[in-house]
Amino acid sequence: MTTPEPMSEVFEILSNLAMRARNVWISHLATQSAIQKLSNTPWHDPMLDRFTNKSLMKEVGAAAMGYQVFLGESLVLALAKSLEDFWIDLKKIAKIKKYDIWKSPLQPLHTQEAKVIRNLGNVIKHNQSIIDKSSSANAKFLVDQAGFTDNIPLSVVFLGYKNILDLDNIVYQIFLYSLDLMFHLFDFKHELLKLDEPERRTQIANYLIPGVLGLSAVERTA
Repeated sequence: MTTPEPMSEVFEILSNLAMRARNVWISHLATQSAIQKLSNTPWHDPMLDRFTNKSLMKEVGAAAMGYQVFLGESLVLALAKSLEDFWIDLKKIAKIKKYDIWKSPLQPLHTQEAKVIRNLGNVIKHNQSIIDKSSSANAKFLVDQAGFTDNIPLSVVFLGYKNILDLDNIVYQIFLYSLDLMFHLFDFKHELLKLDEPERRTQIANYLIPGVLGLSAVERTA
């Protein structure tokens, strides 16, 4: 643990962290809502024959699935960038030069999820969104240490492998990782960390997502 930083620096990092998490989570929830609306697009027309109606049904389904894959990639990339920005804040604002998620003995909450997001972001950017173990160290980590299937397109993951990557909870987990890392580094324990589940999930969701938007993440299971 390092020497405690001046509280003004801690609060600056915390403010940046909350802003990024809020932006990512709100965007994700709003897009999920749009996907649901699109999925419910009326496609059946009694004036058309069965073949044409079936084609319309497939078009709506394909559009919804494509939208869902785009949402998954966008969320991973946004979270990967938010992690990079958070780590840069630690270095620039608090002068924490030695923290490296891959080498540090510190193990804050959801460290594994943070590593997964970082590696997935690189797979999306550099490996055409395909987890091929032989193609990169990022993909090798995901297969060997995170339970992902080798040679699997991320579209398959985003469309149904919730047990491997839970998009409903990943923003919450990365935010919690960041708060707990600040506790390890600065001996600053945010009040939200002192709560037990599910109250902590509820309070963090309410803290990050203005109720007036009607985008609730409270009811999702953490």
